[in-house]
Amino acid sequence: MNEFCLISPCCEAAIDMCCLDGDKAICPTCLRTYEVREDIDFAEQSSPSTEYFKWADGGTHIVRFYFQNMTLDAIEGVAERIKALPLKEKRPPILLPIFKAIHDCLKKRLQQHLVLDRVPNLSPGQKAQIKDDLPSPGYNLTKLLGFLAEAYPHESIKILGLRGSNNIKMLLWIRNKEEHIAMASWPLPSYVHVDKNRLPSDSVGNLAKLSVPLAVDLLNYAIDLLKYIYDLDPNNVDEWHYRQLERHRIHCTV
Repeated sequence: MNEFCLISPCCEAAIDMCCLDGDKAICPTCLRTYEVREDIDFAEQSSPSTEYFKWADGGTHIVRFYFQNMTLDAIEGVAERIKALPLKEKRPPILLPIFKAIHDCLKKRLQQHLVLDRVPNLSPGQKAQIKDDLPSPGYNLTKLLGFLAEAYPHESIKILGLRGSNNIKMLLWIRNKEEHIAMASWPLPSYVHVDKNRLPSDSVGNLAKLSVPLAVDLLNYAIDLLKYIYDLDPNNVDEWHYRQLERHRIHCTV
């Protein structure tokens, strides 16, 4: 059963929500009609192109939610851009915006979560600085994951492990170099490092080549991290949140 199909309370029959009669849904067994009312959700992470149907309390009517948030929209955009590329694509001008989008999506999502009133163990002053990305030059992924560990000390070992992972370090390295060195300094192929003193032209000691498979790996890693943030806030998450993320995971065979 998907989010576009609901079970009627009258006959326990499947109602196809893609086939509405105006603002009415009809039970296919007894033909009873149910009003469909609209609402919009600005939750921390959901898709502007997604609708979701659910029964109101008591089963008196159906609510159609429209979800809008830039975080998952960014993930969807990254996934679609990667899918449109040939697997052998290695040109930095094509690939760098994709890595930048993955990095910026994770940063924005962490900021969104950390400033919520329900997130514990962070002071109002800390949350205000995180929200405003102050002091300059702002907080990078490493610092934001440090705040996440502070907020959830019972998960700190895992969070600090994520913070120290090569995937996070590569995203930071790519984002930093993309911003601070000229495009002419990105050769073909370009090499990815974690040492800030290394350049894309340095083949010695590289962790990966700038490539579509690396973009896939880091996108999927970002999806895992976004799902983990959901795990930290279980009372405010439904199963469909996870499904919306998972549908953008890419399976790539080199």
